[in-house]
Amino acid sequence: MKGKDVVFISLSIDTEKEKWAQFIKEKALGGVQLITYNKGTIVDDYAVDAVPRFMVFSKQGKTVSTNAPRPSEPALKEMIEKAMEN
Repeated sequence: MKGKDVVFISLSIDTEKEKWAQFIKEKALGGVQLITYNKGTIVDDYAVDAVPRFMVFSKQGKTVSTNAPRPSEPALKEMIEKAMEN
């Protein structure tokens, strides 16, 4: 999706900020990295109780899928491209 108007956000339910930050650094993770401490609106509203969990939202903030395919699956790219058309 490089060069496209797409933002990837990683939402962690970790409760230990130092361990979470070290993991991001060690794995050189890109995108936007957020920690929730396993609480908050997005955790509650989308019933996030396990990871990984992949969700897709349109640029307008509309829900495309709260149970999207893994990033390694071609179906995710197709889903994102279709959402970008709308």
